[in-house]
Amino acid sequence: NMKLTELLGKICENTKVPANDIFELDKDSFEGYSFIKWTDGIEAVCSEGQISTDAHSLVLIKVNNGDAKAIAEEIAKNADPRKWICVGAETSNVLYTDKYVLLSMTYEKVFDAIKANFEKLMGKDKVKVINTEKAGKME
Repeated sequence: NMKLTELLGKICENTKVPANDIFELDKDSFEGYSFIKWTDGIEAVCSEGQISTDAHSLVLIKVNNGDAKAIAEEIAKNADPRKWICVGAETSNVLYTDKYVLLSMTYEKVFDAIKANFEKLMGKDKVKVINTEKAGKME
């Protein structure tokens, strides 16, 4: 039963993510990173690139009492992989299980490793993926 920051750290292990900071999100900061409104009963942490030219952002949400699929779909609909203005993430996906949602906007070479780590850490919980570009956000 590890802390969410530790879990996100393990998701990033051996993935070639750019230099990043992992930090907790609260009611005030949540929407700026997740693209959806805060709801009670969630916990969230974020991994953001330390350099603004690195289009890298991961948001891990633990859904304690709610519908992870609905949260994942809402994030996929609203996520903006070009939020950095001058750069855009090469790939943008939302992964989810019954309890966790992971928004991944990062480099293509990094995503596969992040997905593999997330699947391994989730164990028997099936991980589903929504590609946000298919949700019509890339222009």
